[in-house]
Amino acid sequence: MVSSSPLPASMVQQASKAWLLSGDLDTLSGVALRQAGVAAVAQSEGSCRFDFSGVTSVTSVALSLVLCWSRQARQDGVALQFDNLPDGLSAIAELCDLGSLLDGSGAV
Repeated sequence: MVSSSPLPASMVQQASKAWLLSGDLDTLSGVALRQAGVAAVAQSEGSCRFDFSGVTSVTSVALSLVLCWSRQARQDGVALQFDNLPDGLSAIAELCDLGSLLDGSGAV
């Protein structure tokens, strides 16, 4: 049996206030992505968008990132948008009784 190696996670700027996440969002990538996302929110004046379309797998770390970035956005008065949230992330949020934080629009 061949095991697949995790795909390194990354966050790449798509536009002035838009970021694309890709790879496996796990404990190996959590700290770096958390810091990069907080910086992205803090530097974006007014609004910021994170696109999860390149994400291949999620753990509870992904939920932690969403919550952390949301907290930063509230502190900075930034409107935050999450696009293409993986189904696995919604399932983890529901399991933690936090599903209401991820509404259908992706806005938090």
